[in-house]
Amino acid sequence: MRILSLSKYLLYSLLILSLLIFASLFVLRFWLNNELLSKNIDISFTKNFISQYILTPNNNINYQYDKIELKNSNGRVLMLISEVKISDKNNEFYFNANEIEVTNSWLDRLFGPLKEFFNTSELVNNYVISNSEFLLELDEDIESTNEQIDNSKDANNEEILLEDSIAFLGDISPEIHFYQPALYRTSKFINDIKSIFAESPNSMVLLNDATFNLNYSNQKYKFNSALVEIITNEEKVELKTSVTSSNEGDQSEVSIYASSLNSSDASDLDITFKNINLKKIFNNLDFKSDIDLYDGDLSGRFNLSFNKLGRVIESNLDLNIDEGVINFKLPYSKSQTNKLNDAYFSLSFQSATNEITINEMRLYHDDFKISGNGIANVNFMQSGSIESFEITLLDFNLQKRNEVILDKSTIKMSYDAEKGSFSFNEITGLLPLGDLKLTNEIKNDFNEYSLEINNTDASNLNKILNLFSANNVSKWFSENVNDAQIIKLNATRKSYKDWQ
Repeated sequence: MRILSLSKYLLYSLLILSLLIFASLFVLRFWLNNELLSKNIDISFTKNFISQYILTPNNNINYQYDKIELKNSNGRVLMLISEVKISDKNNEFYFNANEIEVTNSWLDRLFGPLKEFFNTSELVNNYVISNSEFLLELDEDIESTNEQIDNSKDANNEEILLEDSIAFLGDISPEIHFYQPALYRTSKFINDIKSIFAESPNSMVLLNDATFNLNYSNQKYKFNSALVEIITNEEKVELKTSVTSSNEGDQSEVSIYASSLNSSDASDLDITFKNINLKKIFNNLDFKSDIDLYDGDLSGRFNLSFNKLGRVIESNLDLNIDEGVINFKLPYSKSQTNKLNDAYFSLSFQSATNEITINEMRLYHDDFKISGNGIANVNFMQSGSIESFEITLLDFNLQKRNEVILDKSTIKMSYDAEKGSFSFNEITGLLPLGDLKLTNEIKNDFNEYSLEINNTDASNLNKILNLFSANNVSKWFSENVNDAQIIKLNATRKSYKDWQ
């Protein structure tokens, strides 16, 4: 009986104690809610707890903040963190904001309706950040960047090779490409975000009126975005933003979506753009460049998947080019500038192959129309810049004033990026009547051109010759041969200068 009485006593005591604790909590909850109606409550003494459960501790990320307060906003209690500064250990990423508003599931349970108190759903953190500022160091001298990338690879070479086998297949020690430092730091930025929210994966961050300062290629750029949205969950992290501007009646739009799986260091980037005028953007950014390639608008979509070293696993570009002026000498055009009417390109690229796949191209300019597909192999210099392209065009069609000059053709040529000039190696294809084969064999001190034409007439041959700058052969032929049937023509010409 004594044991039974003691058990009842302990049970009643625990019950009374539990009731007192719950009553005290509800009294404290009631008092805090009343206090929050008139002022904010400083809870900076909870910094250690906040650092552990709201902001994830990380050896690569540095946090600084001055004050933490509870605030009532529209009947909901939120946490206000003031004077926040975040940076990484390499000083490549800085973030600061005057205030960050945090809504948290625990806050809703403690200060919200009673039904929320017993809510057992997973912890969710929502952050609203206004007038924030980012500084991203996207580039520095190439040697320093290469050293960082090499160190990143060497630290765990086997793991990276397994994870990024697509990008490194047959290319264990790849050269550094010009785009790689920027993608390397972009990947690092996304992975830093994953580190920040590693312990609270179900979060949403809204950046209102965010300012991005980018340092790239020794130049500084500044972008403003009305809203940036960051969403994290147990599977991946996502970033979304869009920028819209109007200029002289034309509305320009850029939407950016980036994501990365928590189980992988690879990142995906999806950019859609409409009515983007690079010349105007460069002028507004005070971008210093001697290149004035095109003055019209660009629209399209760019998908890119890249690994932690900035290597492109795969990418696709669909590009629409509107009316404008191209300051670029095309191989069949005699003018340095060409009036573009319309153009479309569909391109793919991988770092592992250094190969651009031309899925489709259509170009309408001046009196010309061209279409086709093909492959362009990219040759990089040791500095990472592009040295040249080896281009093969397939199913190539060339028209002038709606008259076919070449059809179902294969063209092999190269483009020297430094000199800005094309060089033909071989052209084979169909004329409106007959067929054509033109080869260029490069010798030590001259080029040897061979021309073979079968079953055509003088007018078709004249069209081909007129694509090249005037020389003695083409001038003589156009002036003296007006009507002739050509069964077979073979011609060879040596030149110490290209026909162009």
